[in-house]
Amino acid sequence: MTTEPTVSVCMITYNHEKFIREALEGVLMQQCDFEIELIVANDCSKDSTDKVIKDIFQNHSRSSCIKYTKHNINLGMMPNFIFALQQCTGKYVALCDGDDYWTDALKLQKQVDFMETNTNYAACFHNANVINATNDINGRFCDWNFSREIFAEEIIFKGGGIYPSASILFRNKIKLPSFSLETKAGDSALAFTLLGIGNFYYSNELMCIYRKHSGGVYSSINHNKEKKFEDIKSNIKLLINFREFYGSKFNKFFNKVIQKQLIRVSNTFGFYQVLNMALTRFIAIGDAVSFIGFKLKNKI
Repeated sequence: MTTEPTVSVCMITYNHEKFIREALEGVLMQQCDFEIELIVANDCSKDSTDKVIKDIFQNHSRSSCIKYTKHNINLGMMPNFIFALQQCTGKYVALCDGDDYWTDALKLQKQVDFMETNTNYAACFHNANVINATNDINGRFCDWNFSREIFAEEIIFKGGGIYPSASILFRNKIKLPSFSLETKAGDSALAFTLLGIGNFYYSNELMCIYRKHSGGVYSSINHNKEKKFEDIKSNIKLLINFREFYGSKFNKFFNKVIQKQLIRVSNTFGFYQVLNMALTRFIAIGDAVSFIGFKLKNKI
């Protein structure tokens, strides 16, 4: 009789031939008193990522837990992420992108033990060492030096930047809203969705590696002025969509962050870009009026 997995590990990958083996082995080395499944979604990589995954699948002693999909066409990061989440059947979901990896064999056991005891939390995450393209450690991802509860206001203010993606484990009770497909900020979309079931808990333990390199999702973006503007607009739209999604529940927090983003647009690209967004109904008139009032009051 097959035992249902307690944890589904969700791994998306694209052109990660240099890193995917470490990512897979970090999951397969986990020591747990429960079953896991490893969902791997390869977004039609153009390099040898598929070959490395198949080698692990065919030769690793624990490869039976791997459920592998290679798409025939490139879906894009968010559609691939949502596809992978939909394959997850476990009580909990843990993330590990194909260019990061876990360093503690008891990571999943520690996190599941915590979540089983503390049922009021939506998710838990931990710290990570950050490494560069030459595998040198460039500090830690999180600045906190003690474990603590993370509240809704902090999550909304920092979005997905509050946690290393390879560190989070959350209850498998959510469905990302359809508008999440429009953003590149998958970690933020996930964090904001999880707000609906509770706060997060942060552990100061270092249990994974977060890799910064030229092939990463964000580091590979061409940061010309036009592209930066589109990225900020995308972030604003995500915030507005989630504000509407939750109604009045987190309204004041989302409003503060939206206003902060509009100030950034004004300071970087000009005051009239904010007015243009209002006139084209990209943002609500109320947001524009609030921004203008704040700008006049503070003379920024």
